[in-house]
Amino acid sequence: MPFIALVVRAPWSNAWEILTTEAAVDALRLSLVTSLSATALALVLGVPLAWVQAAGAVVAEAFVAMPFLVLVLEAAFAASDRGLEDAARTLGAGPWTVFRRVTLPLIRPALIAGTVLCWARALGEFGATITFAGNLQGTTQTLPLFVYVKLQGADADAAIVLSLGLLAVAIVVLVGLRDRWLNLR
Repeated sequence: MPFIALVVRAPWSNAWEILTTEAAVDALRLSLVTSLSATALALVLGVPLAWVQAAGAVVAEAFVAMPFLVLVLEAAFAASDRGLEDAARTLGAGPWTVFRRVTLPLIRPALIAGTVLCWARALGEFGATITFAGNLQGTTQTLPLFVYVKLQGADADAAIVLSLGLLAVAIVVLVGLRDRWLNLR
């Protein structure tokens, strides 16, 4: 109905004059440029985002786990010796070289610790995953969500076994990293 109303009310006798005014042509040109640019930007950003969102659990887990990494690294950056970075700069090292060869080695123990904390938090994530990604088997259903499903389905035995499996994975990783933990000091 709105389309028919527009066709009936259109001033057809001077439509071409209206369409070819300088302002109308400028507006059309700008609309084409901005809409094509927006579409290109949407493709560049949207395709990877859609791919990650199809595993929406990744985004949800990263959102809740990232603070564990950021807080540890923030403290490491604040505590690192800036004099070593300054010395590297005075010797001619560029910003990337200083970061790669001086700063990263200084914060390496914190980077490892923050990464493990981040991973552990993401591994056990429940709330954000079920809220933002859903609970779809094979797509977004992580082990903590599957444990929840088993508990809801009155299959406490399966929930206990799955929880122990999750705990075993965490222990294997921690034992595998024990030498790193002991050498951090």
